[in-house]
Amino acid sequence: MNRQGRVLLILFLRTIHDLRESPNLRPIVHRAALSAGQTLRILVYVGSLKGQSPTSHWHTLQSFLTDLYGEATAVAQKADNILMDIDIVLRDMLDETIDDGPWDEAFFAEPGQSHSFMSRTRLIV
Repeated sequence: MNRQGRVLLILFLRTIHDLRESPNLRPIVHRAALSAGQTLRILVYVGSLKGQSPTSHWHTLQSFLTDLYGEATAVAQKADNILMDIDIVLRDMLDETIDDGPWDEAFFAEPGQSHSFMSRTRLIV
């Protein structure tokens, strides 16, 4: 697979409960990590966290983030890309910030929905 320099993966989850109930995200993370050359940034947008304490969901959140990071790291190591920079950022859906660019490639996914999708976009900035 042709590696890009900086790859962005954006995951949209409707509620914080989707962290626990979402399907296996490994194939999505695997595909994005294989495409990344030097940087993989995973943005996880969760439906409004307003009024909810992140600590009330700490174990679920920690497990979810660990699974994402573990998969991305494993893929990078198998691809002999052990120096790849991997960041995972959790954001409230109301946060309109996408992230600092430019990105060479972006993947967008909304797992666990009847209209699930995974798309790939080349960004020209």
